[in-house]
Amino acid sequence: MEQTKITASNRDDFYRNVYPVVGMDKSELINLDTLPGHKVIVDSAGWYYEKHFADHKIVKFEHLQSCKNYQLDRSQVDYIFTDTKVPAVNIENSVLLLDHSNYLKYKNVKELKETITYLLEKIQSNHIILRMSTINLNDSRFENRIQNLSNINPDNCVITVFNYNTHVLHVEMRTKKNYDFN
Repeated sequence: MEQTKITASNRDDFYRNVYPVVGMDKSELINLDTLPGHKVIVDSAGWYYEKHFADHKIVKFEHLQSCKNYQLDRSQVDYIFTDTKVPAVNIENSVLLLDHSNYLKYKNVKELKETITYLLEKIQSNHIILRMSTINLNDSRFENRIQNLSNINPDNCVITVFNYNTHVLHVEMRTKKNYDFN
């Protein structure tokens, strides 16, 4: 089997396949109108969200490989990251959004949890939304999958929404607040 090369003639189609968000109508996107504060969109075509939700403060993180492969314009990206380095950005009251992120594909549940934990350490969001295809999950049998996925939340987070079907996983988490009463 020969690997498909990204060329000028197939770049847009390839990008649409890798990032299905780009082919969605506004009604199919995660509704940013219901979310407070800045939206930090990681490897999920943040520029496309920005196009549909122009009145929101959106911070766009894109993977270096995606920027190269799809020749993303500088206006489409605020921060570039790699598999080993994510810029540290502290945006108070922000929502971390991972909508069909290519960065999360083919990871098992343990790796997803580690990746989300790492992103939270770097980006400091207090609300996390994850939506991804379940076809690309690298995990065990179906009977173990739901139990494993329910443990996807990082240690300092609590799951507030958990929707799973045979095609899509949608999880929302919030970071726990610690109060000092002294």
